[in-house]
Amino acid sequence: MGFDIQRFSNGIDEELICSICGGVLQDPLQAPSCEHTFCQVCIQEWLSRSETCPIDRTPLELDQLKPVPRILKTLLNRLVSH
Repeated sequence: MGFDIQRFSNGIDEELICSICGGVLQDPLQAPSCEHTFCQVCIQEWLSRSETCPIDRTPLELDQLKPVPRILKTLLNRLVSH
């Protein structure tokens, strides 16, 4: 599950929000073909019930997920919590 958006004092870019839980990405993973990004726990839970990307329904398996690009990790690390 992602971090609560209210935890951060500055605005949160949409790209940093998990579309499954609606929180700020926590331990994010990326789908290789469509490049959608999710919290690790959220996408693992999703894929235990479905074999598709939750956004575009592209076929997806747990072992296909990959780490997010370094720039995304940098943006997440720059968020200021209050």
